[in-house]
Amino acid sequence: MTSDNITVLLTQLGMRLDEQERQIKKQQQRIEEQQHQIEELTCENERLKAILEQQGSAKGSKPPIFKDDYSVDTHTGSGKSKRGHQSTGRRPHQSKQTQVDKQTDVYETGVDPSLCVERRRQYVWRIIDGKARYICYRLLARAQSQELPNIAGVRNSWSEYGIEIIVIVAYLHYWVGLSLDRVCEVMQFFTGLELSKSQVDALLTQLSQDWQE
Repeated sequence: MTSDNITVLLTQLGMRLDEQERQIKKQQQRIEEQQHQIEELTCENERLKAILEQQGSAKGSKPPIFKDDYSVDTHTGSGKSKRGHQSTGRRPHQSKQTQVDKQTDVYETGVDPSLCVERRRQYVWRIIDGKARYICYRLLARAQSQELPNIAGVRNSWSEYGIEIIVIVAYLHYWVGLSLDRVCEVMQFFTGLELSKSQVDALLTQLSQDWQE
C-alpha cells in the first residue's frame, strides 16, 4: 500500500471520527435539554402542590374521602356498568389550531434529527408558570420506525392533558373535597384552563384506571 493510499485512508477515518463526535455532542445536548424539561416539570408540580396545600389548609380541608364512583371496585364486575359511557374529554380537532400557544418538536430517541420526519401531531394542555398553555407537539421519527417518541409528562399518545393537570384535579376533588363543579371553577380561576364537569370526570376516571393497572 502506497503512502498516498495510507494518507487517504487516514483522512477518511478522521472524517468519520469527526462525524461521530458531532453526533455524540448532538445526543448529549438533546439529553440535557430533556433533563432540563423534566426538572422544570418537577419544580412546577412541587410549586403547584404547595399552593394547593395552602388553599386546602385555609379552607380547613379534611383528609381525602375517595368516592365510590372513582374507586377500583367500580371498574371491576358490576360496578363498572353503573358509570355508563364515559366522556373522553377530547376537544374537536378543528378547534385545536387556533388555540395553540407553542409548538414543540419531540424526536425519536437516539436518532439524528436530520433522519426524522413528522409522523403525527399531539395537542396537549400543560401548566406552565402556573398558567394553562396549549402545546402542539410534533412527533418526529424515522419513516420506518414502529414506535413514536413519548412526550414527557403525558400519559399516552391520545391524552390531551398533562399529568400535572390530572394531579391537580384529583387533589382538589379528593383531598380538598371540592365538587366537580367547584374544581372547574378553581382551575379556571387559577390557571385559566376551562374544563367541563364531564372532562373533569374523564380525567378522574383515567387516574383510577392507572391505579388499577
